[in-house]
Amino acid sequence: MDQLLGSPGATFDLGRAARVHMLLGDDYRQYADAFRNGSTLSYQSHDGTFMEEVAQALRSLPSMFVEAVLPQLPDLQTKLGDARRILDVGCGAGWAVVKLAESYPDPTVVGIDIEPVSVQLADKLVHERGLSDRCKIILGDGSTFASGERFDVATLFLVYHEIAPELKRTVLESVFKL
Repeated sequence: MDQLLGSPGATFDLGRAARVHMLLGDDYRQYADAFRNGSTLSYQSHDGTFMEEVAQALRSLPSMFVEAVLPQLPDLQTKLGDARRILDVGCGAGWAVVKLAESYPDPTVVGIDIEPVSVQLADKLVHERGLSDRCKIILGDGSTFASGERFDVATLFLVYHEIAPELKRTVLESVFKL
């Protein structure tokens, strides 16, 4: 439990996740009506404070992936190690971009997100970690990413469920072509 709730920065730290659920209180009250009428509450409809809290609460998830999951996927681990360019679609505040860049010192890591506050947070994190020479954060839509770009590996951490259902196929096809 200490790693989960009491050690900020630990691989499995989720200590701030409860605060996000408290911030979601208003959303939870609207869910019953949303389920009934088919409406949605997008991530982008929230304010910057909410987005910062989500970013902090989930900052350990890329570490969990790299340190606990990736060793169980040796082919992917090798592919990341051999990659020259990695794309993180829906990069949010940039924690996966930074973790991948710190874990694999050779590739350029590009993060793309449609949410301006998240892009600002990611860009700030990249600069704070001294990774501006190898990491780039782009404000944009993953379904219309520059066609001339090529990547060896693309990731989508905690974003697929946020993509509008009618755009999911387009986004995945676009990423696949990269």
